[in-house]
Amino acid sequence: MILRSRTVRWTGLLLVAMAMAIATACGGGSTPKPIPEVAKAKATRDVVNNAPGVTSTIRVAFDQAFELAKTNVPLASLFEIEAPDPYTAQSTKKRILVQTAEIDKDSPRTILLHIKELIPTGSTLKVAKKGFRKGEPGDLTADIESDLSPAETLLASKALSITDTRLIDGSHVRAPSEADRDPAAMRAALDAHLRIRGATDATRQRALDRFDVMPADIMPSAKARAALAALTGTYAEGAIDSLLTANNCTGKPAALIAFQPPPDAPELFARVTFTRDGRRIVSLNPSIEGDRIDHIAPILAHRRSTATRRPASSRRSPRRRWTPSFTSPSPPPTRRSSMMARL
Repeated sequence: MILRSRTVRWTGLLLVAMAMAIATACGGGSTPKPIPEVAKAKATRDVVNNAPGVTSTIRVAFDQAFELAKTNVPLASLFEIEAPDPYTAQSTKKRILVQTAEIDKDSPRTILLHIKELIPTGSTLKVAKKGFRKGEPGDLTADIESDLSPAETLLASKALSITDTRLIDGSHVRAPSEADRDPAAMRAALDAHLRIRGATDATRQRALDRFDVMPADIMPSAKARAALAALTGTYAEGAIDSLLTANNCTGKPAALIAFQPPPDAPELFARVTFTRDGRRIVSLNPSIEGDRIDHIAPILAHRRSTATRRPASSRRSPRRRWTPSFTSPSPPPTRRSSMMARL
């Protein structure tokens, strides 16, 4: 009787185990919930007291409702950002941690991330899967949309300082190169300047034609000829005929326009003197021969005065000067001398 009772008991336990196994195989057991995917991640620059700040908020929207796994770690630690480093190159990535995170009260499928710096386009969001399923390895990844480019992020993040002082060294004078004295190179430079300036094809061709026929005996420097031809199509275009023809108050073309020390006034950018027969000699300071033609052209355009004096604060450097606009209604006022005549 005892043996039969034990046999019945073991048989019952076996049947129960088999029933549980069959129920599980048929779907009666619980299955893990799927891990949501990131539908959208968008970074926005924070505005504090109506002023743009240097922090960001990222709205991370998921494609379905989710439940966070029970864990003791902060929600923010499940997120990480890889962003272009604006201080080096966009190909270089830097790791950014999330300061705080919380589920959006108005959208339970959205998590708000708060970051102590600006997030540019080209950044990537990483979300640890273990935040939704305990122990799950790997990360979800998503590209981050942003209202700032890497360059804008750099400009908005901090004040920039100059690291190469040669760019603003006031004592530096650009020495003329072989190209500055090569007519073909200067013709190409004139053409490039006119294109950048937005001159029409007709104006550009007229300027190049004028460059080609300017007398080298009056203007031996190809750089000076290119600078004078660059006045074509500007308010100061009349200076070309004023210098090279008899259409001026002297009734004669200039005798010489050249890079040479201004007589008795080496501190000037340019000076006009006269030959015995009344023809003008325009002496351009040799220190500006290596400068760009669009910097030299306004000096040649100053027909109201025969000299352009450097500002006292920049007399050591001919490059640090005020350059008038080609579209200015009139040339800027300059000091006049009784010993100098009008151009």
